[in-house]
Amino acid sequence: DAMKLPSIVVIGSQSSGKSSVLEALVGHAFLPKGKNMVTRRPIELTLIHCEDDDAYGEFPQLGQGRITSFAAIQKILTDLNLAVPAAECISREPIELRLYSRHVPDLKLVDLPGYIQISTRDQPEALKDRIAELCEEYIKAPNVILAVCAADVDLANAEALRASRRVDPRGDRTIGVLTKMDLIDPQHGHQLLRGDQYPLALGYVGVICKPQAVASAKGQDAETEETTAYQTAVYQTESQFFAKHYATCLAPGSGSPALGMRSLREILTRVLTQRMYANLQILVPRIQDMLEETRYEYKVQYNDRVVSPASYLADLVDAAKRDFRDVARRFGRAEVRAEVQHVLDERLLRLLNAQWYQAGTLEDLRQCQMSSTGWLGSYRSPADQKLATSTVALTKSGVGRQAVQVVVQALLGRIAEMLESPIWAPHDEARHLILETTQQLLKRHFAETVNHVETAIKPFKFEVECTAHEWGVGRAAATAVLEAERDRLMGQLADLRSGISRRTMRAATDWIVTHQPASPALLHSHDGTPASPVSPSDSNAGMHVPYAPSVMDRALETLAVKQHLAVLEFRLRCLRSSPACTRGASGAARCPEPHFYALARKLTNTAVLSIQTEMLHEFVNQFPRTLDTILAQQLGGTPQQLRAFAAENRGVRAHLECVERLRVLEEVMRRL
Repeated sequence: DAMKLPSIVVIGSQSSGKSSVLEALVGHAFLPKGKNMVTRRPIELTLIHCEDDDAYGEFPQLGQGRITSFAAIQKILTDLNLAVPAAECISREPIELRLYSRHVPDLKLVDLPGYIQISTRDQPEALKDRIAELCEEYIKAPNVILAVCAADVDLANAEALRASRRVDPRGDRTIGVLTKMDLIDPQHGHQLLRGDQYPLALGYVGVICKPQAVASAKGQDAETEETTAYQTAVYQTESQFFAKHYATCLAPGSGSPALGMRSLREILTRVLTQRMYANLQILVPRIQDMLEETRYEYKVQYNDRVVSPASYLADLVDAAKRDFRDVARRFGRAEVRAEVQHVLDERLLRLLNAQWYQAGTLEDLRQCQMSSTGWLGSYRSPADQKLATSTVALTKSGVGRQAVQVVVQALLGRIAEMLESPIWAPHDEARHLILETTQQLLKRHFAETVNHVETAIKPFKFEVECTAHEWGVGRAAATAVLEAERDRLMGQLADLRSGISRRTMRAATDWIVTHQPASPALLHSHDGTPASPVSPSDSNAGMHVPYAPSVMDRALETLAVKQHLAVLEFRLRCLRSSPACTRGASGAARCPEPHFYALARKLTNTAVLSIQTEMLHEFVNQFPRTLDTILAQQLGGTPQQLRAFAAENRGVRAHLECVERLRVLEEVMRRL
């Protein structure tokens, strides 16, 4: 706003002839036409004198380049105006149009919607006031006002003059234009041009605007006439008419008002130039101060560093690639193995709880630990059969799919963590798009990788051999997993005891043991968590329970946890010292934990090798190229998208605004 220079604002009623005046200045019919109101948006019209033989127009907002057909310009203006919803009728968003011709002066005009007296049935009631408010917004600014009035209408009813007098009482910046001078009596025309009734410091100009041939054809011939011929015809028509009827106004030195479009053109150029020159005396020092301030800000805040939306995007892509290389390096074979191994360890724990740590099986294991020669007679075949059945259940339980799935989820989590970097914080859409594309990229390799993993572990579904070393590794892994589970249950037990006195808890558990017979429900459930024991009320209907229900619930859960802890402690003692567990693979039926955890390590190593070969190597190679495609094409496909993306970062937006402000100010100073 500080750099705005005055324009010529054209106001008038709908039938005053505003369009004819502007088209006569340009030499072409280019404004929207219609019976109803067609001008629904301000048209900021810049006339630029150039030496090109052919006149043309440009719409900077549309970016269509040169348009040499004025009929096409007229259609575009009509479409842009009609795009305003009928319910609104008026929009404050201006249409920018630049017209280049060797037959126009350098002028900046604004064509506003015409004033109306009464709204029609299909127009909003507030339309009249909205047009008046829009026009007042433009004429209140220090612009030159071109008040167009029809000469055959009483000037007392001329809304353009009334509006201009409200903001410019002395008429210092208002030029009155009286159209249709050929339709009134010359004597009355003389009175109007003198401005006795409504004086203006800049005076009045009387015009006809159209040659007779064009006027009779309602403007159709004007679209095909050359600019010179059109303007020449206008000038000749007006010269002949005014020479015959307004001879005194044309007499040299008469001081009478100007007549004709040629005079109007000269007056507009002179007045606008004078007002621009006066404004420049104030504007130049102001712009110089703004330029110096912007240069200082650019140096201090941004260290003279050049930035553009394209360079910002390129830096972001480079940073993302560097971060991804770190992710790929940290997500190596050891990390993948740990993810898969954790899943198999949890599955094994559930298998042991379900198949081996139940009451009957546990007693069989206890008896076997007491035998120095192994399983006693009738237990040998069932134990071997249970071991084989459990092994098949583990190897045929979808290890491949679950291993690949857990690696995919872990990798997606690492990418999501990478995108939590501060540089990605302003770009929620970009982060979502990258994660979505990452999922699609991994999904593309998912099924094939699962098949390769299942094929690789297929031999373990039929036979498992375990060396002494592998048995030792499995035994150590089983011990570590059971110790971790024991520690978890110890923590759970401490939580259950919190908030209740030790005496109350002991009394409640003793009451349960006394009044409720041992039940399999007190054993651990298949998923490794204590099952909910049968409440006393279920087995002793009507019996009085001396403790609160919340205390009894905790006591029941405490008994279940303590019983499972006893099982884990027993199995840990066996793993550490039982001959069956220290002897090696021959004791697998009597000590199943080392066998299963050794098998789990075999499955893990085999699955990890297939996952790395079939999926991770491909993903690491493809992801950087995919990142380029996502950011460069989808987010920065057009200059508008690129600017919008960079502007999401407030710091970068401020930097870009500073760079653009500096460029504009330097260009303005150069032109000034």
